[in-house]
Amino acid sequence: MDALRAYTSSPAARLPLTPAEREELLACAVATLEHPELRAPLLSLLLHSLVALEPHDALHPFAIRLLWQLSASNSGTQVGVSGGGGAVGVLLLGFAGASLAMLKLLERTYHESLPHCRVVSAIGVGLDAPLARRRQLEEVEAALRGCGALLVHSLSNNGYFLWQNVKQALPQLVQRVRAMVFDCGPCLPGDFSANDLREVVKGAILSSAFINEIQACPRTSRTLFNRTGP
Repeated sequence: MDALRAYTSSPAARLPLTPAEREELLACAVATLEHPELRAPLLSLLLHSLVALEPHDALHPFAIRLLWQLSASNSGTQVGVSGGGGAVGVLLLGFAGASLAMLKLLERTYHESLPHCRVVSAIGVGLDAPLARRRQLEEVEAALRGCGALLVHSLSNNGYFLWQNVKQALPQLVQRVRAMVFDCGPCLPGDFSANDLREVVKGAILSSAFINEIQACPRTSRTLFNRTGP
């Protein structure tokens, strides 16, 4: 983060970040999964730095990509659990840009429809963090233990991709699935136009800015999304 601050604060002496400095930023992003207090400062730094960058700047696409990866889950690898020890479990897999709080309405809907169910919520992360992802899946498995029948509700592509990870890592859990809901997805990457992809990325990043109460300047949306893609 110090390297990014120095880079964007002195445009006259701007040079591309070194590979080591980029790795430091990526490591900081991964650290936000276990240290959520780092999340808002890093998001804010990236957003405001991008406003100062030119579209041909080598850091521009790197920073947008990192923002997108950070924004996939606004609750990191946290797993939400509500309800009692009923025989039916509901697994909610959130969309990109979601937080566990944003899934509460859907969670409440299931509790009203299935009063004794247990609802487990998780959101797939966009960062390359295999250990953190594995711990998330282990928490999901533990939270659904004792539920003999499972309903999976996957939201958008991010939910579907997390479901693929669940299928590969937790085959015994998959055997208990009795029903599935694919909500707004999945959509194959080839079905996205460049503009569609920009809108998806924009929505996730601006959702993160809102959730983390980041005051972006008026140029932020135009700077991020009209110049280049992720």
